[in-house]
Amino acid sequence: MSSGEGSQTVERDAPAVAPAGGGLRIATAADVERLRTVLADAFYDDPMLSWLMPNDRTRRAQLRRYFGIELRHYTLARGRVWTTADLTGTALTLPPRAWRAPTRVTLLEGSAFLTHLVRATRVGATMEWRHVRGCALAGARRCG
Repeated sequence: MSSGEGSQTVERDAPAVAPAGGGLRIATAADVERLRTVLADAFYDDPMLSWLMPNDRTRRAQLRRYFGIELRHYTLARGRVWTTADLTGTALTLPPRAWRAPTRVTLLEGSAFLTHLVRATRVGATMEWRHVRGCALAGARRCG
C-alpha cells in the first residue's frame, strides 16, 4: 500500500499479445468478483498478509475487499489484468513508473486492514521508500 498521485495509464489500444493456444485473455470489470476471490484464496496463507490480517475468521473477506480494490480501482484503471479463460488464475501488471497507487486507492485499501491499518501503512511506506531508494542506487533514470 503506497501513496502518491500519478496519472500514468496504459493505453487501452495497446496491443495485447496472448500466448499461443489462447489460454489467457485480458480481464474486464465483469471479472473482478471472481478474480478477487481467486486472489484471496491464493494469498490467504501469505506470511505478510497473515500478519497484517491476523484474524483467520475475517482474513478471507478482508483479502477479497483488498484485491477487489486493487483490481477495480488500481490495476484495471492503470495497467492490465490478465486471466485464464476459466478465471482460475490472474496476473496484475503495471507499466513502468505507474507503481505508485493514487491516494484515493490507498485510502480505499486501508479499509481492508481494519484495526491493523497503522501496521499496513508502515509496511507500505517502507516498501515505497525502498523502491525509490533502490531506483536511485541502481542509477535508474526514472523509476517513478
